[in-house]
Amino acid sequence: MAYAYQTNNTMVMIIGFLLTMCMYAMSASILSVYVPELFPTRYRFQGKSYAAGSGKLLNVLMPYFII
Repeated sequence: MAYAYQTNNTMVMIIGFLLTMCMYAMSASILSVYVPELFPTRYRFQGKSYAAGSGKLLNVLMPYFII
């Protein structure tokens, strides 16, 4: 609510940054604790590398799909 009703640009940036950091910390803490318990180390590393590679590929190709 505080973010939605801001009229000052500085406060929008500060509150937006804090909200993003809170969401990132919550997401990172949940994933870093829970995911390692599901899969063996070999498969975790392979999955992470496939995800990182496909993310980079999408970042390169996505502007062409949008156009």
